[in-house]
Amino acid sequence: MKFTALTLAAVFAAVSIFAENPLGFREYQQKFTLSFPSEQDAQKAELKAKPLPADYKLAYSSRWDDSTTKHLDTHEVMMRNNIKGTFFLGDLNWLNVVLSKDPDYIKKLMTGGNSIGLHTLTHPVLTAKNPSEQFREYMRDRIELEVKSQSPVNSQVLPYCNWWAPAPFIPLSIGWAMRATGVISSPDVLYPNRENELGYPAKSFAQSRYVAPGDRNPDLARFNREMKWALENKKALAIQPSVSMAMHSWHTAVGLVNLDCAYAMVANNPEWWYCNQNEYGAYRYETQNTSVTKKVDGKNVEFTVTRVEPFELGASVPLWFSVDGAKAVSANGAKLVNGSVELPHADGRKLPDVYASADKNGKSRIPFVSLVFTHPEEKVWKAELKTLDGKPVEQLAFSFRFPSQWSKEVIRKDLGSQNSVSVTVAQDAKKNDLYYRYGKPYYALQADFMRDGKRYRLYADIREEGEKNLPVTASAAARVYISPENPDLPGISMPGADPANFNLVAGELRKVEDVGTGVVHPGMFTGPAWKDKQALMIVEFKPVRKGRLTLVASPNEKRGEGIWLNGHKLEFDKDRKVEFTPLEGVNRFVIKSGGAFQSLILEGEKEQVVEFLPKK
Repeated sequence: MKFTALTLAAVFAAVSIFAENPLGFREYQQKFTLSFPSEQDAQKAELKAKPLPADYKLAYSSRWDDSTTKHLDTHEVMMRNNIKGTFFLGDLNWLNVVLSKDPDYIKKLMTGGNSIGLHTLTHPVLTAKNPSEQFREYMRDRIELEVKSQSPVNSQVLPYCNWWAPAPFIPLSIGWAMRATGVISSPDVLYPNRENELGYPAKSFAQSRYVAPGDRNPDLARFNREMKWALENKKALAIQPSVSMAMHSWHTAVGLVNLDCAYAMVANNPEWWYCNQNEYGAYRYETQNTSVTKKVDGKNVEFTVTRVEPFELGASVPLWFSVDGAKAVSANGAKLVNGSVELPHADGRKLPDVYASADKNGKSRIPFVSLVFTHPEEKVWKAELKTLDGKPVEQLAFSFRFPSQWSKEVIRKDLGSQNSVSVTVAQDAKKNDLYYRYGKPYYALQADFMRDGKRYRLYADIREEGEKNLPVTASAAARVYISPENPDLPGISMPGADPANFNLVAGELRKVEDVGTGVVHPGMFTGPAWKDKQALMIVEFKPVRKGRLTLVASPNEKRGEGIWLNGHKLEFDKDRKVEFTPLEGVNRFVIKSGGAFQSLILEGEKEQVVEFLPKK
């Protein structure tokens, strides 16, 4: 089946030209003039930003996850079909191994108009990370990838597609980390409009519906079905008119042939915009957050467009406008194309040419400048930039970036021409709820500037020691075993019962860092003993106050999961909550899980309501 231009109707509405720029990106103004046949036409003429460039009806891209040499095979198939996309290179250790064997790996992937995206620093279960680590997983990954690729990054995909938790403060913290890093685009499981659950404002997060026909041997019948569903979902396309191929480059030789066939079905459609996720994210954010004013002078109209700086967006894509109410005959300062206006970014408004990261002494690959980032007081951060040859940098812009403990995601300071400058910024409030106190605090500084016609980006970051003597977390308290086929869960969950009496076998786990008090994540399983097995996690606690407690959790009954307390299985309501009265002394949860992770949240994130007991 060839997907033709007729498959997709124009189902989205024209985008308003009066918008808010909800993420606070830096803006500039650009003027151009349109001429009309008459003064009356000039008076009637209005601009409307187009939802996609030119007259395209759909954005088509690709999403390929992880750091693997097999992406090069996928890339070859994409190029043969004139398809663009984004390679989301997860886990820095994996990436460094690939680069040690092929230093030009990233450069090869980017040929043909492809981009690089975030898949986090270590590919963790993000819901089981503390807020500082959630931010570092994205922000440090962005620093590493931009420096290694010498290109901008504005998009991400979630490791394991994991973002949801039964208490909203956890996905909200993940979303904060994404926004503080600068993420505005994602071909992920939130499509088309669940970004509000991550805390994204309206019109600030571009998403693509991914189609995944199979990672090893793409199933063409499945591909046809999924494409048909995607293109017929007019409600979703009105919100996010984008589809992406996905997800892993694990293809066999036959699988690559099938991938080639699948791409051939969607290639060269004149009504589709073939783009990467950087481009889609940048265009969608800007077209939904630009404003236009007009000034009429006879038959001419001068339009002033307020738009976002390309270095904030992560891609430099022309804006497109329809001209309503009258037909323009000529343009000055913009391009008139089939009655529409194409407006490239103004001269000098460009993406960085050079990316670098400073060490603790301020040194980097940019030889003429030093950047030092410090945290002198609890709520104060300091940036010091100095040119080493005395010649100033121009258009200096600092962006201070913070995790979700703080009241502001990003603090921006624009400083113009400088050869030596010291700037401090302050946060006015810090969240001291227990969830936000775990982990090693992490902050980042981004310095953008011009010198001799080139744009530079220089990063610095800080990672500090964490708070000491915090309460034991549920994760740290958990004892983890391979679940036998028919475990005696009532017996095992009785306080004081010895696991050895139930023939439980402990498994080897990968170490994970502590996360806030209410999340059990003892680690991902390792070794063949865990294959196709469930886990039993024993967590003991004492209440710190009298009365009933509320437990919020997410066991999946269809996978045979559940939670037992003191000999009884807990039954959750539709909101995944259960109230119970704990024993005055030691209580015991037993969590049966299909993966090495469960949420176990008592009374939210604010304070300690139980004392989790260290495992024996």
